[in-house]
Amino acid sequence: MPAFLITAAVIVIVFAIILNIPVLLEISYGTGRHEGKNKIQLRYSAVKIQLHPAKDDPDKKKNKKKAEKDKKKEKKKYSPEDISQTITNVRDVYNLLRRDIIRLVDYLAKKGVVFKNMELDAEIGTGDACSAGTVYGMINAFVYPILGFLHNTFTINRWRINLVPDFHVRRSDIYVLCILKTKLRYIIRMLWLIAVMCVKAYIKIKSNAREKA
Repeated sequence: MPAFLITAAVIVIVFAIILNIPVLLEISYGTGRHEGKNKIQLRYSAVKIQLHPAKDDPDKKKNKKKAEKDKKKEKKKYSPEDISQTITNVRDVYNLLRRDIIRLVDYLAKKGVVFKNMELDAEIGTGDACSAGTVYGMINAFVYPILGFLHNTFTINRWRINLVPDFHVRRSDIYVLCILKTKLRYIIRMLWLIAVMCVKAYIKIKSNAREKA
């Protein structure tokens, strides 16, 4: 019996350690002089998983061309009625899942996700001083409210924003970096909440379809 209890305790401790090891998701995007810095990487302890760019596949080009051809063949034209019905379905599902969505966002903000690092480095120029100033103002009006929302909702350990207008040269040098930190137990909880929402949405759509039939 003591041996069994020791084994069970060891298993529980190991399982608890695994669930509490930090998981890092690093997302970066670059244009202009930052071209080539696009990356999506998942890190769990010493394990690194490169999600993007994917490893070279010898049949990648062939598969890509085939997928593009199939996509063109399967492309359909949607009528205004179809678009209106889709919008209605999305609105109905949102109204049904509003509480669950709010609960999920609240969970992410309080426990699930921490912004370990956020960076935005942008040098924007249109070649015209007047339009460059307008674009610069629009970018500021877009970026800082989002930053304020994230800062008031989530935990952000470090952030840096550098927006520079270029009134002489046409350029678009943008670099975005976001590192999210969470734990495996939070991911399992988030997946459970998302699964519940998907089931509710599926039931709602099926119920609406039967009522209209």
